[in-house]
Amino acid sequence: MVYTSGLISEEDARAYLGGISRNTFYLYRQEERGNYVPTYQIGRRIFFKAEDLDRFVEIEQLQTAA
Repeated sequence: MVYTSGLISEEDARAYLGGISRNTFYLYRQEERGNYVPTYQIGRRIFFKAEDLDRFVEIEQLQTAA
C-alpha cells in the first residue's frame, strides 16, 4: 500500500524488490553495508520510499556489473 506521503510499508517494499525475504531486506537496511536502504520511522512503524528503493537497485546493479 502506498500512502499519500509516498511512504510504503516493509511488506510492500519487499514485494516491490521482487518478493525478497525479511532477512535479506534486513541486511539491505544496514548502514554498515555501504549502499543501504534508508528508513523513515513514524512511531514504531518503519516505512520506505519507492525512490530510495529504485536508487538502491540502480547502485546494486552498477556494483555487481563492475
